[in-house]
Amino acid sequence: MREVSIRELGHSQYLVSYGGKFSFRAAVENGVSYVGLSDLAGCCGYTSGTKMAQRTNVPKVKIDVRHRDGRMVGKTSPMWFLAIDDAVQFVQERAVDDGFRKWFIGYADTLRKLSTSVQNDTAPASTRPAQGKPKAPEAKPNTGVNISPELIDRIIVDLLALKQGMTSA
Repeated sequence: MREVSIRELGHSQYLVSYGGKFSFRAAVENGVSYVGLSDLAGCCGYTSGTKMAQRTNVPKVKIDVRHRDGRMVGKTSPMWFLAIDDAVQFVQERAVDDGFRKWFIGYADTLRKLSTSVQNDTAPASTRPAQGKPKAPEAKPNTGVNISPELIDRIIVDLLALKQGMTSA
């Protein structure tokens, strides 16, 4: 069995490592445990976890994360996080590594308990509003062709001019 380590990063934020192979950030906000979406996407096998985090349609929350290394030491920047239940569903549907999938799903209850084991003495990091699932645009009833004859004539003239330009070249 691989070893699990949880390192506190401050302000109710943690770094969870599994066997030295996988690691992701976790945070506790208002009694709810969250997992860093871009880190989790990387653990699931995506090469660009940040793009995946921006484009995915799962309900997510932006939490300011304090940097501990590199040029940004001490500064904060927003990062997308998932609630534990959403993170479990995300891993079930997208994880490439079966070992990580089984471990994360089994370890989710321990991650939920982070919220009860954390003391809220420190100032909480600012949480931005949650982003819900995007709504699909309303379907418009099919009322037939909605194009004017003048527009059709302009399109035909443009196509003929394009064809003439291609044949003369």
